[in-house]
Amino acid sequence: IQQDRRIEEEKRDALKPTVGVPSISTTPEATPATGPPVPPPLKELYFAQLVQKRATFGYDAAKAVVILMGVDEEYLDLTSQVDYLQQHGFLPRRLRRSFDPLQPLRKGLAAHLFRQALGIRGGLALHLFGPSERYALKELAFQGVMAPGHVNDLVTGVELVQLMTQAAQYQMRRESRGVE
Repeated sequence: IQQDRRIEEEKRDALKPTVGVPSISTTPEATPATGPPVPPPLKELYFAQLVQKRATFGYDAAKAVVILMGVDEEYLDLTSQVDYLQQHGFLPRRLRRSFDPLQPLRKGLAAHLFRQALGIRGGLALHLFGPSERYALKELAFQGVMAPGHVNDLVTGVELVQLMTQAAQYQMRRESRGVE
């Protein structure tokens, strides 16, 4: 039995994704003479850790939106990030008072948050039926910002990083065209 367990654990370890985490350089050239070694930017470490997650949570989405909006220096802790989402109307109406950042992040909620953050108005269905998670997901998939799926699918770390990357690229394209 122990032999079988060891074999299964080795197989499981072999299947785990390997993602390189940026190392902290402590060479004399990188170390200032007056202080300790300077770690890599916190955002890079956050993304490297996020990619390794099999499931993301509401707090990951809150941090992602704060980073996307460029206010991550002002809203450092989770409480202030959730307050930011609530005050600026990023959360769906049904979750404005009961948002739990410890719940797994679903594609529908992620789509709603990022649609609001990007200021995407949407198509006819979104205007007729209101800002639902379903139509937000369809709109982001149409815009090429998010992969299509079901609103209740859980978002992995890789998917959230891809969503953040595509959202940032969408913002840059929009700014380069002069659309506000």
